[in-house]
Amino acid sequence: MLLSCYIKHLATRALAPEAEAAQLADLRSEVGRRPARRMSALGMLLHRVLEGVDAGAYGRVVYTTTYTESGFIERFLESFPQPSPMMFQSSIHPGGAEQVLIQRQQGIRDFLPLAGQEQLIASALDHALLPDGEQVLWCGGEERATWLTEAGLASDRSFAFALTLAPEPADAIGTLSWDRTAFSEDTTAIDNLSWFRLLEAREPGRWNLPGGGTLSLQWHDR
Repeated sequence: MLLSCYIKHLATRALAPEAEAAQLADLRSEVGRRPARRMSALGMLLHRVLEGVDAGAYGRVVYTTTYTESGFIERFLESFPQPSPMMFQSSIHPGGAEQVLIQRQQGIRDFLPLAGQEQLIASALDHALLPDGEQVLWCGGEERATWLTEAGLASDRSFAFALTLAPEPADAIGTLSWDRTAFSEDTTAIDNLSWFRLLEAREPGRWNLPGGGTLSLQWHDR
């Protein structure tokens, strides 16, 4: 079954590892000192890429992450043997996208948070491209930690993305298609970071994903 939608809006943001502290300080200024106190690096990045996007106008909000709030998780584990209740709460809820919605006091209809690695993007495509005529907001990202990153348990880059999808072609900047029935032995693994890089570079192409299915991405201005 071939599923397809038009990309109407795209925003990406990443922090340079060598300048992350300064760039996070700039993000805190953009968000505001008081709300930023309870937001993760990922939450602040999502705040930036969701600027000007009314999440309540979409039938579904799909959120993809592999490691979620890595910084809060590190600080919670470092607080032992007297574990911090605040760090525990922050490490598990709310996630980055929810932090933005809470700060905006934004109500939405359907929120679909997806976490994983190898099949994360395929799962997101199954939800984002349902042939039900709904407009969809898909956002996601990761945040770089310290020792969790060194242990391979967190991303080595802080980034976020947001794209909006609609069934009609007017004013579209690209087309996203997902053939769930296609199968090939020549596959390319696309995780959350790989997906971000494709979006950031506006790279067109076709990729056969492990486990089956072919992802197609086309940009109309190329």
